[in-house]
Amino acid sequence: MQKHKGIIFMFTILVVTALACNLPSAQTALTPTPIGVDVNATFTSIAFTQGSGSIPTPLLPADTPTITLTPTIPQTGTPTTPVVSVSIDTNCRTGPGVVYDYLTGLLVGEKAEVVGKYTSVSPTYWIIKKGSITCWLWGRYATVEGNTSTLPEMIPPPSPTPTFTATATATTVPSGPNFTLSFDGVTNCSPGDDYAVLKWFNNGSVVFESAKAEIKDLDASTNLYGPALSNVPFGAASPGCGAGNSTLGVGNTAYSAYFIGSPAPSGHNIRIIITLCSQDGALGECATRTLDTVLP
Repeated sequence: MQKHKGIIFMFTILVVTALACNLPSAQTALTPTPIGVDVNATFTSIAFTQGSGSIPTPLLPADTPTITLTPTIPQTGTPTTPVVSVSIDTNCRTGPGVVYDYLTGLLVGEKAEVVGKYTSVSPTYWIIKKGSITCWLWGRYATVEGNTSTLPEMIPPPSPTPTFTATATATTVPSGPNFTLSFDGVTNCSPGDDYAVLKWFNNGSVVFESAKAEIKDLDASTNLYGPALSNVPFGAASPGCGAGNSTLGVGNTAYSAYFIGSPAPSGHNIRIIITLCSQDGALGECATRTLDTVLP
């Protein structure tokens, strides 16, 4: 009986030894779990470590790109529609010249749309719109902003024709000194200088040989010219610049130009006083005419 127990004991030892030799060499001996340790958490940690081989780095939110706002650059440049302003108050008429009717005026500080041009004369006339009025503006004191190359070239309207009322009585030629006076506009007899052009017609019976002239600025209460005397004031043709003639015969027309500023006060009311006499030095038979008008 003792012999059988010894054999069984030896057989058991051999089996245990054989099993121990077949265990994997890398297997880690089991360590008893300490009391108070969360077994499930431990196995979860071990499984996680065996699955990845390392502790994963927590994922961080992707960097949000910074959006840089580009400021809007305001557009500047030449106005699409040409506009005009003036350095001196300027009249605006139905056509290019003082013979046309006055419609309105463009004042210093105002601007108006330019809708046309008339370049056949110098300075150019600009056709402008001011409110509901379209009119012709003398360009001497005008400054235009914008592209004018596409503006239409305008054709002046017909000059106003004075109307006469027929009478049954015959017209008689006045005896003695007599003449008619008219204002023929402003011209430049020299660069930058404005001259008022006057027109005379001798409709009397006396030949004139001298003239005394005075031009007043009624708005500024000053004299733009004279009074001054000339024995050769009668120019043969408009604009009346240059040397004049010494006489103005009966039935003849003459012109004269008088310096009124550099530049003249455009838009001002003026008064022209002219005395023509039959002898030099404003002597002999004389006649005086007064004319109120507005500078263009």
